[in-house]
Amino acid sequence: TTEQTTNFKVKILFKETGVEIRPGMSATVDIITNTRTDALTVPYGAIVMRPPATDSLKVGAKDSSGIQAISTESTAGETPDKKTKDQKGVFVIKDSKAKFISVETGIADQKNIEITSGVTAKDSVITGPFKTLRMLKDGEGIKVEKQFKIGVSN
Repeated sequence: TTEQTTNFKVKILFKETGVEIRPGMSATVDIITNTRTDALTVPYGAIVMRPPATDSLKVGAKDSSGIQAISTESTAGETPDKKTKDQKGVFVIKDSKAKFISVETGIADQKNIEITSGVTAKDSVITGPFKTLRMLKDGEGIKVEKQFKIGVSN
């Protein structure tokens, strides 16, 4: 749809003579900005943005209205604030359970994104609907329906 389209003004030089392009005509052009050989890639659907991990919950005493206070502590012992960036990662399968792994990403195309660190080609990455992966918890049991290999582009 038009709402999902990003338009950029570019100048194109035609090296061939006899190209019949006239003012007001439009064209579709694929512009390659970067290429990589032997890149480890995963589908966009595998990438999950998560708030920084928390190790534990502190349960406080109930107040006069009967509400119990709950606060979280981060792995560094500090309470995460709203300025903390989400972690980019993927879920991999370890012993039939989902394990969240932080990853660094590189270049991308329309379907896949390069993984520069975090997982290897031997790992089984979980993909699925965004909402499902967003709610998936680290250590949660999973059932494999279809299995594909992580891509390595040539």
